[in-house]
Amino acid sequence: MVEQLNSIKLEIDSCQRHQNFNENDIDQLNRKINRLQEKYKQFIGKDVNQAVVFNDKKINWDQIIRIKEESRNDEEKSSESESTSAVPKSKPASSIESSILDKNHSQNLDHRGSYRPGIDRFNQPYNDANSSSHPSPRSSVRIRRSNSLAIPQRGRSNLDPTEEENTEMYEDLIHGIKPGEIIEKGIEIDSIISRLCRPPLLKPMEEMHDKDFISIIKPWKYDETRPDIKPTPMKDLYGDYDYWNEDCVLMPYSKYYQNAPPLLKIGTNHSFTMSQEQAAALLACAFFCLFPYRSNSSSKKEYESFPNPNFGKLYREGPPNKMEKLRCLLHYFNRVTKKMPNGVITFQRVSLPQARFPRWNELNTELCDLNMTTGRKIEEIKNVLQVDFANKYIGGGVLGGGCVQEEIRFTICPEMIVSLLVCEMMQTNECIFLIGCEQYSKYKGYDNSFQYAGDFQDDTTRDGWGRRWCHVVAIDAIYFREPSEQYDMKIVERELLKAYTGFRPMGQGPEYEFGIATGNWGCGAFNGDRQMKAIIQLMAASVAKRPLIYAAYGDKNFTGRIRMKYETLRAKLTEWKLHKKIIFLFPLVLQVLGK
Repeated sequence: MVEQLNSIKLEIDSCQRHQNFNENDIDQLNRKINRLQEKYKQFIGKDVNQAVVFNDKKINWDQIIRIKEESRNDEEKSSESESTSAVPKSKPASSIESSILDKNHSQNLDHRGSYRPGIDRFNQPYNDANSSSHPSPRSSVRIRRSNSLAIPQRGRSNLDPTEEENTEMYEDLIHGIKPGEIIEKGIEIDSIISRLCRPPLLKPMEEMHDKDFISIIKPWKYDETRPDIKPTPMKDLYGDYDYWNEDCVLMPYSKYYQNAPPLLKIGTNHSFTMSQEQAAALLACAFFCLFPYRSNSSSKKEYESFPNPNFGKLYREGPPNKMEKLRCLLHYFNRVTKKMPNGVITFQRVSLPQARFPRWNELNTELCDLNMTTGRKIEEIKNVLQVDFANKYIGGGVLGGGCVQEEIRFTICPEMIVSLLVCEMMQTNECIFLIGCEQYSKYKGYDNSFQYAGDFQDDTTRDGWGRRWCHVVAIDAIYFREPSEQYDMKIVERELLKAYTGFRPMGQGPEYEFGIATGNWGCGAFNGDRQMKAIIQLMAASVAKRPLIYAAYGDKNFTGRIRMKYETLRAKLTEWKLHKKIIFLFPLVLQVLGK
């Protein structure tokens, strides 16, 4: 333990010297410290309340998830210690209740990690821990007993991956090796993809009079037979302008540019459309760190809940993946300076009003179609809505040391980085759509093994506005310092709402109900339970009435397990229909999970 503490101290000292702390660095240090705390608790052997049975910060599906109050006598203590001796000790229930509102978990952090008190992550007032109305340890135990998922005891399934299989899957992923055995279960993936082979039909730009539609290009219609024609800026008058509208991006001073992009702020339902050439100009400004008041050291109050779009952090010393990300970005600039693309991209913020929140306990709906695949990554599945496992500050650590799903996607599709310039952090009922962004680079590896792997020619079809038929939705999951928190029903409903907000069709009719491609959202570094998150996304897609493709890259055992759960739910639905019962999906899911 002393050696591990010394290692953490050296890492902190290094980050302080180079001033390159970012959210991912802090999360990694938190996880290391938490593992040491768990070891320390085991070492000293103090009696603490068990919040949930789990091993290695993963839910143990082979045991009952349960809440225990303090043991009443020595005999109970000794009997319980035999059944839980291998289980890490967790926080007392009162600490767990408080940590749900912890600044590291809530929606109340700014991009520097500063805490804004007053509301919890669900935008509800909460009481101070010293307040008389705050739950006591025992009342917290009772609350969690009634409001947490409980999974029935079962024998170990042969679907559980062995340590060797987990290692093999991880090695394949980081080295970019296709799985040797590709498994697909459920409805055929091609039947989902083929439901909408062409982009959704769009109203002509000149007919878009909605106040929530903002464009900085003149109305135009894309013509694939005329690649020389490109969109033109909304205002092309030359002049000397130096003004700022607080609802727009504060631009670097330029007498040739007055089309400042709008800010997509919290609580708004606005979309912002621009040309790929305009996006390239904005990214060039970000490359040279020209956007004023957006860097951490000089940011103003107006931007404190916006990500920093300037590339400065990327140039500082850090992991090798920073250099590889720079190679991807320099390749992008090389491509667009040789031949500028003539298409269009759109960023759209969706804030779901409370009146449209689903009443989960009262929903009478069918299960959506489900395909489980081990052979494709999300970005490889075309003609669907692709899910970005986002940070609430969109882009996450793309301009720092982070290099997992979201950061990789933004690196190979650099036009997505423009969203950091215009999008404020997401709230519980919000998501962000990125439409039409082009892929420019191939890659291999993951996280620290990420590498630029050459040029990528994106031949995806364009829609009537000239946007690539590539719809990506950014939804942020909760980061769990204590994984046991995620089984609290308030937390489950928060994740359901977030997924539904992203999955809900953007228009009326079957043309907008094309499939969704997702995977282990909120797992990995965020400590989410894969099985729980899969069921949450299945429910959200079912309510949205859209088929779901679950990309479990290389993980054949998990694919089989989720498919079994799905078939169990289907069987229950059929049984209830035969008895002419009213079917409420959410209670049925809880029944199958064992609540």
